[in-house]
Amino acid sequence: MALTDQVITGRYRLGRLLGSGGFGAVYLAEDLRLHRPVAIKICSTQRLPPTEAQEAARLFESEALTLARLRHPGLTAVWDYFHDGEDWLLVMEYVPGETLREVLKSAGGHLPVGQAVDYASQLCDVLRYLHTQPEPVVFRDLKPGNIMVTPEGELKLIDFGIARLFSPGKSSDTAQFGTPGYAPPEQYGGQTEPRSDIYSLGAVTHQMLTGHNPCASAFALPPARAVNPALSPGIEAALMRAVAHNPTDRFANVDDFCTALRAASLVAPVATTSPTVQISTPLRGEPISRQLWTPTPRVLPERPRQSGLARGLIILSLFFILAASLAGGAWLLRGQIKSVLGIGLAQASPTTSGLTLDGTVAYIAPGPKGGDDLFVRTGSRLRRLTDNPKGIAAALPALSPDRTRIAFGLNEGSNEALWIVDRDGAHPQRLLEQYPVARAPSWSPDGRQLAVEVARPGNSFLQHDIVTVDLASGAVHPLVESSAWEGAPAWSPDGRRIAFNGHLGGSQCMRLYLLDVDSGTPAQMTAPPPGAECAPKSGDFWPAWSPDGKEIAFGRKYGATERIAILKVDSPEIYVWETGPNPAGHPRWSPDGKFLLFEEDQPGKGKVLQRLDLVTGTITALDPEGLGSLADWR
Repeated sequence: MALTDQVITGRYRLGRLLGSGGFGAVYLAEDLRLHRPVAIKICSTQRLPPTEAQEAARLFESEALTLARLRHPGLTAVWDYFHDGEDWLLVMEYVPGETLREVLKSAGGHLPVGQAVDYASQLCDVLRYLHTQPEPVVFRDLKPGNIMVTPEGELKLIDFGIARLFSPGKSSDTAQFGTPGYAPPEQYGGQTEPRSDIYSLGAVTHQMLTGHNPCASAFALPPARAVNPALSPGIEAALMRAVAHNPTDRFANVDDFCTALRAASLVAPVATTSPTVQISTPLRGEPISRQLWTPTPRVLPERPRQSGLARGLIILSLFFILAASLAGGAWLLRGQIKSVLGIGLAQASPTTSGLTLDGTVAYIAPGPKGGDDLFVRTGSRLRRLTDNPKGIAAALPALSPDRTRIAFGLNEGSNEALWIVDRDGAHPQRLLEQYPVARAPSWSPDGRQLAVEVARPGNSFLQHDIVTVDLASGAVHPLVESSAWEGAPAWSPDGRRIAFNGHLGGSQCMRLYLLDVDSGTPAQMTAPPPGAECAPKSGDFWPAWSPDGKEIAFGRKYGATERIAILKVDSPEIYVWETGPNPAGHPRWSPDGKFLLFEEDQPGKGKVLQRLDLVTGTITALDPEGLGSLADWR
């Protein structure tokens, strides 16, 4: 076993022991080459029989390879993996924190509803990422001891020793591991799948809300309100469905669980300061109008006996988990940040005002140094990613399809640079440096390309074109080029078309166009309504696709005030919302297609973000006390 102050491979000097158990240990260490702290997990196989030593090494390697190909703010990041004699080592980022198990212990066993729902939402976010990989990853051991809570209140999953790729054709797993009480019934003799993690998430959330330890009654959690009568019936129903014995009786995915949980948590009377406005009447003068529509939403076996070897492997796996989750250990340190941006310098903090939204919202708002900063809001948690001085403004953020990265502009004078950064502020990268203006990015559905509005030298904010850039190779391909202005590209959910606004054909006012990506042929989508003047600075702007690809929301300005409009892609039908007396624009859809987030320019205050319910017509401020604009929502 390693000793403190020992230098491994001439690069890593071991520091204090963070935790140990059985055949594994976790150390705080120093990377002597890059001069940064790291966490090193060491597994020693010297005391194991040959067969078990081989299986332990396989599990360790599987954890390293699984983590190495994943990238999400809620996961550990692997920097190195190697073996030294009979010791296997995994080098990861380090940040202080404590496990959720320790948080619960300090809180007396359970958490307030708001905090528990926030934590569950964060876990939904990272599990969604795992489950939607090309080869879905099933974590298989979600429990408080495997969840780190950072000082900023952000959750990180640790210990991927028993995670596995989901293979739909398999009828059972090769080995059955897990923690009794948190592991679902199928993990003890069947095939685990993404809904297996939903069971574990339900058990963890039940514990956060009730204080009941699932280990005390495996497969038989008590009704939540029997333990904590203050919970709503809806919360109890969501938890019981999540931990159903039959996977088909559970929620179909983690998003459905968290949506139900959040909705149920709002049933009890709560104080609210969010102003609401009822709207029902569309603007006059549209060529085609319509009634409100409802968007289509996107939609106990007996425990087998284990052999001696299997029991040994289970014990070994549990020791690994214990080693990773003991006090003092946490697993992420922010990446190297370019000081010119100040990215990632602001810590995440809970916000108690405004809405708690499904998914993640990136938006722009004034920062403490006088510039406009990039903010990311997930649930009720808010993080500022930039620290811009006066005269520098972040602009037009776009969340990647998996919500792990953000592309955005950084505006200074007549130039606007395009950057990509991880959602936690790490790994900033500048793109398209050959253009003085590169802005309004839109991700392809597979996350491999960006469509970007660009201007060549001398044409900044005069004549813009649209290009695509391959994020792996850096290759740039022109998409729309003319002597006029084309911009604000929006990639369709199926990846086949790109909507944009432009002045093609010499039009004085801005119109929307639809480009077939394969043929490169644009088709005009909108025109001025009857009697409207096609004047400069008027028209249709900032298209945004609905999640089902059937509609496009955009800003429409003919006359003094810009409004929110929605068109049906396969028909001439357009609907304009009357949102009040103030200009409203730059709409973005909610992940379920039921809401729009838009910016409203309020006299004497500035731009604020408002949420429009497309079913009821209700408008609610994202944050009634704060400014915000140019949002993206996934």
